[in-house]
Amino acid sequence: MVERIKARTLRKRVLKRIAFVDVKPVEAPRRIVQLVVKDPKLIEEVDKLDMQDLIEAEVERVGEDLVVKSLKVLFKNLEPFPIAKKEHGPDFLLRMRHLAIRGIRYPKIFYVEHVVTWSAIKHLVDEGRKRVHPPLIIASATEGGAILFPVDRFGERKFFLSESAQLYLEAMIFALGKVFSLTTSSRMEKSRTRRHLAEFRHLEAEAADYGFEDILDAQERLVKAIVRGVLEDEDASEIVKEFRGKRMDELDRLLKEKFPRITYDEAIEILRKKGVDIKRGDDLGADEERILTEDFEVPVFVTLYPTEQKAFYVKRVPDRPEVCYSADLMLPRYGEITTGGEREDDYYKLLEEIKRRGLKPEDYRRYLDLRKYGSIRHSGYGLGIERFVHRLLDLEHIRDATPFPRFYGRSTFV
Repeated sequence: MVERIKARTLRKRVLKRIAFVDVKPVEAPRRIVQLVVKDPKLIEEVDKLDMQDLIEAEVERVGEDLVVKSLKVLFKNLEPFPIAKKEHGPDFLLRMRHLAIRGIRYPKIFYVEHVVTWSAIKHLVDEGRKRVHPPLIIASATEGGAILFPVDRFGERKFFLSESAQLYLEAMIFALGKVFSLTTSSRMEKSRTRRHLAEFRHLEAEAADYGFEDILDAQERLVKAIVRGVLEDEDASEIVKEFRGKRMDELDRLLKEKFPRITYDEAIEILRKKGVDIKRGDDLGADEERILTEDFEVPVFVTLYPTEQKAFYVKRVPDRPEVCYSADLMLPRYGEITTGGEREDDYYKLLEEIKRRGLKPEDYRRYLDLRKYGSIRHSGYGLGIERFVHRLLDLEHIRDATPFPRFYGRSTFV
């Protein structure tokens, strides 16, 4: 039976009586197919092919081989493809990212990212959440910090790129109850770690009538649903095995076991016993999170952070106001991938906290209105898609988890 295939060439081996061409089919660009060429005239045509030429071939399956019966070049490179077989430095590959993503490795990563995102959305919809679409330009910081990218909008007052959709999601729970969004968040932090981006895909969820324990359970269900979705997808599962090697047992354990929960105070004690110079009130940075989680075999929640470390909207623990209902979910030997908690639902307490932190109540008038006009207990969380993919595939750097990365220290973008 003769099949017709359109594909881009990756590499070739031309011998005297036979040629082999590795191609990526247009219909399945994450797969590599080897074509066998035996006709002398076609071998001459193969010898002229360049990497990334688009071809159309008629092939016949002979045993395990796909033997080429006819070959036509649909689009020939005008110049030799700039990304050759030799090793290229990371700076060159970033400049050529629009072409580098055609290679062998990136399509696999981005396919897994697709399955991660789709599994998350499907799970949230199945749980009864409604997807909403918050704006990406905001008037004031969600978390009250000066970490935002300013935007000149029609020459008006200063606006910013959103670092979180949360404040809008909190408004939407009064319309739809349980909601979520998948947006781009931007943060002007001068971080250059292997797990930081200045722009990332942010999956956020908020739910009315949800307390602190409810939102911890919801995050655990989400992470397990994502991993289950990836493992149930045949292609994604094979890619994960290829990238992780023999360490697939971690994912099986993640699905079966309950995620442990420790408090921030307990985390500090664990770190001190490990020789880390840290005291209560200090932030847990990337190094501390990695050290903290190295003895855990499944993701772990760190809960009840000091109030001063978290945003103004986080609800304080009534009998311990120095700590609040906030939690980070951390992956073993990696660190935080979600942050969530219960929101302050009392108008007067929220107003007092805004003032205490030196923020302007008028900047949060609409947010305060949510409490002034019929408040409700509610909680939410956010998950960074790139961080999840970064750790799931054990990638060297988080910028490999997104097609066109934006990060501190690079001002030239594709």
